Amino acid sequence: MRKSLLSKKITLMTILIGVLCSSVMVFILSRIFFDEKDLHSLLIILPFIILTSVIVCLVSLRFLFVNPVRRLTDESKNISENDWKFISPVTSDDEIGVLGNIIESMSRKLREVLSSHDKNIKRLDSVNQSLSKMNSIVDNSQDLTAVLSPDWEITYANKNFLNTFGENAIDSNFDDCYRDKFPDEFEPLTKIITEKLATESLWESEVKSADNVVPICELFQTVYKYIDESGDFVSYIYSAQNTFQGSEHNEKMAWLAYYDHLTGLQNRTYFKNQLEKELLSVKREDSLIALLYLDLDNFKMINDSMGHEAGDQLLITAAERLTKCLREEDSIARLGGDEFAIILTGIDAVHYASIVANKIIRALNQPVYIDGQGLSIKASLGITIAPQDGMGSAELMKNADVAMYEAKQKGKNSFRFFTPDMDRNVANRVQKEHEIQSAFENQEFILYYQPKVNVRTGEVDSAEALVRWQSPDGKIRAPVEFIDIIENGDLIIPFGLWVIRSGCQQAKTLYKSLRRRILISVNVSPRQLMAPGFVSSVENVIKEVGVDPSLIELEITESLFMDNLSQTIEHLSALRALGLRISVDDFGTGFSSLSYLKRLPIDQLKIDRSFIMDIPGDEEDCVITELIITMAQRLSLEVVAEGVETKEQFQYLQGMDCDLIQGYLFSKPLPPDEFMVYVFNGVQKSIFNQNCSG
Repeated sequence: MRKSLLSKKITLMTILIGVLCSSVMVFILSRIFFDEKDLHSLLIILPFIILTSVIVCLVSLRFLFVNPVRRLTDESKNISENDWKFISPVTSDDEIGVLGNIIESMSRKLREVLSSHDKNIKRLDSVNQSLSKMNSIVDNSQDLTAVLSPDWEITYANKNFLNTFGENAIDSNFDDCYRDKFPDEFEPLTKIITEKLATESLWESEVKSADNVVPICELFQTVYKYIDESGDFVSYIYSAQNTFQGSEHNEKMAWLAYYDHLTGLQNRTYFKNQLEKELLSVKREDSLIALLYLDLDNFKMINDSMGHEAGDQLLITAAERLTKCLREEDSIARLGGDEFAIILTGIDAVHYASIVANKIIRALNQPVYIDGQGLSIKASLGITIAPQDGMGSAELMKNADVAMYEAKQKGKNSFRFFTPDMDRNVANRVQKEHEIQSAFENQEFILYYQPKVNVRTGEVDSAEALVRWQSPDGKIRAPVEFIDIIENGDLIIPFGLWVIRSGCQQAKTLYKSLRRRILISVNVSPRQLMAPGFVSSVENVIKEVGVDPSLIELEITESLFMDNLSQTIEHLSALRALGLRISVDDFGTGFSSLSYLKRLPIDQLKIDRSFIMDIPGDEEDCVITELIITMAQRLSLEVVAEGVETKEQFQYLQGMDCDLIQGYLFSKPLPPDEFMVYVFNGVQKSIFNQNCSG
């Protein structure tokens, strides 16, 4: 067998010690056998031999035994301090090295055991936390939960179970607890459940406590067997839900089923029932009832621009004001969104409905202040009378809706009584909307341009873009046939953006072709201006077309300011920040705009044609026109007079120092190519000179 390295080291040490001992023996024998001269020489050499042997022995002993054992001992002391990590400092193949490797291997296995132990502890902590949470959830659950032993002893029960079956239920027999709670239902129960669970996995039942038992409860109960992983039956799990809610809950559920949660008014379902009940009384008593269908004007615009909270507050205020306009015996409902319906019962004459309708409009028109901002509620009402317009609830609701729709088309903030002709009008309008949608998709709309001439130079400074509908047969259809339908329909946003884009392209083309700055004015409806994202959409169009924004002018109607001044100012300021000009169209037709004028971020006023058509013959129109021009000049605003058709009108406005003239005196609206020729040839110059010389 091969000797170990440690044995070899011991053999080497033995040899060294033998050398040392031999040296000593030589010394002794020399004294006996050698003479003094030789002995003297040997005595000189021998100490060196002995000393060298001793040193070699000591060094070898330290290197071969002491140092490895010390390193192994020192490293072993640090095992616990280094999280039981041990790396053998001895790399030799002798017994000391083997011992180090054994200790290192033991340390590694110990670390694995400890790591596994730590993971188990953490896992147990996590399980305990989960169990604690689960126990808390189960204990505080609205359900009744209990764990029952195989012999039906209650080993665990949550709070609701104890509240229902008694605080002393733990360790009691389930039959005893159940008999006390439901004496009329007991058969005994455990026998029934045991038989059921012998063939099925779940037992279910419903039970109600007796009337003289407090608290009253109705339980939907389940019991199932819990079988552990080894297949042993461990316990029964009992669970039940109390389905009895009490009278308050039932009343609340009934209220939610029949009333609007925001306004507290009746909802559509309850209102329909009320209407049918009132129609029965009409048959019995030979009386009249009026059904009013009401829709808030421009509510969507306010809701979108100011947010849903402001919209909700507006609806609540409207509901309160509507209720105050009615008698106790009348009914009112919110049908959804901004739509309301009212039943006026037992009225003597149709005229009474119009009195109430006017009262409602006046009440709603009072300002509403939301977040410090004054808003005006306006509404369109449709009225139908039973029995003369019908006796079916669905028929009357349709009639009132049609009449309300007619009121919106006739100017809003008003009411209309239903007439049979309205049905035909609505059908025609629906057909027209379909035609307009198709025309827009087929690109049948084009822009015409009506020049605005500078009163001082006779040059065309700008032009108003006006929409025309060119049908496939080449016929041009006037705006009166489609503008109103577009502005009040869903098409207004994409259609309005198309108009702005086309106007921007025309302004860019004019500048490139004529090297002249000719502004293009585009009309913007209130719904466009107040729509979310309108400003960013305009900005995107300007960037895409690549037009100088100062060549674009947006015309808005004066009535917009009175509806929502602060929001209008905010949006107009954002548009002006993009570099666009703002013009107020139809100025002078409103009554409150003068006090707001200095607050508006505008560049131009357009005097409404109704003040121009009778000047200079009508003194009142002359006074109003002169006041508008003077006021605009004081505010450094440009003034445009539209609808100028006669030489006399032109000369009068020229004398008033009006800035721009627009009207048939110079030109009717022209298609793009004719407008380019008109400007290029300076046609307006000759007309201008003729009018000036007269």
